[in-house]
Amino acid sequence: MCKNFNKRKERRKKKKNEIGITLIALVVTIVVLLILAGISITALVGENGLITRAKLAAEKTNQSVQNDIVAIEKLNQQLKNLINGEVGENTTGDDEPELPVDITAPTVTINLSRTITSVDSAIEATVMHTDNESKVAISNCKYIYNTTSEILGIESINWGTANDFVSNPQTLNLIAETAGTYYLHVLTVDEAGNKSEQISEAIIVQHTGGSN
Repeated sequence: MCKNFNKRKERRKKKKNEIGITLIALVVTIVVLLILAGISITALVGENGLITRAKLAAEKTNQSVQNDIVAIEKLNQQLKNLINGEVGENTTGDDEPELPVDITAPTVTINLSRTITSVDSAIEATVMHTDNESKVAISNCKYIYNTTSEILGIESINWGTANDFVSNPQTLNLIAETAGTYYLHVLTVDEAGNKSEQISEAIIVQHTGGSN
């Protein structure tokens, strides 16, 4: 009888050990899952996360669509003028062909020296405007450096406080006095009056002492 009692005691002790090991494994699993969840949330909703990048891509796509709509409307107006005899008449008396109508919006390339800086520390942005038809009207091209991630629009009223370009290409020194996420907006205009807007990638400005 004593022997049976010892056996039951050993079985209870073994069962308790197994329960203890199972609880430890469960706690470790929960900790690992919490760490993975934190990493996933940061990658998804952080300042440079998937949602932010998708939003910027959608805004740039919308701006391209707007530029195409403006170009189509301008072409329709030019065709109406042509049909009405307002454009395209050869009034010089010679047989020289008419120049093709420029309805293509110009393009711009923005190259940043880096995308993370600190307050009062400059970032260099090299901006190159391109138009292969009527050429770029550099004196009408403008830029704004602010925290707006959305398209400003190509209407002149949206660029009242903008700075003017004086050369092409041109290197800009971008400085922010407060921390935050900044963007460089560039408005490019060609000699035919076609316009387009381009936004740089996000520039992270940290408080003094942050990463450069």
